[in-house]
Amino acid sequence: MSPTSTVIPPTIEDEVAQAFSNINEVILYTLEQAKPDLRASVTHGWDRVVKIRTYHVNLPSNREMIIELMVENVKKWCPDHQPTWTMLGIEALPFEGQNLEIEVDVYLG
Repeated sequence: MSPTSTVIPPTIEDEVAQAFSNINEVILYTLEQAKPDLRASVTHGWDRVVKIRTYHVNLPSNREMIIELMVENVKKWCPDHQPTWTMLGIEALPFEGQNLEIEVDVYLG
């Protein structure tokens, strides 16, 4: 889902990829506003992520696929470090068809 709309991508793979991209954009925007000097030295917002919490609908039935997708995207967006990760299965999310919610803690040091 885009940070500016409620359109859910058609596949779980696209939804995960979009979520990671959205988070990157939000982190970079926040750095521009709060720490412009730090922003100048950051290539990807995910470089500053230290903790990930993910919430998944239908986790029991999709566990292996979801873990694979998440690990693939963490490796893509965090090639030089491994943030800690907590994965939670939940019954539902706010938007119809939404399967994933990601929260991150970002070190602004």
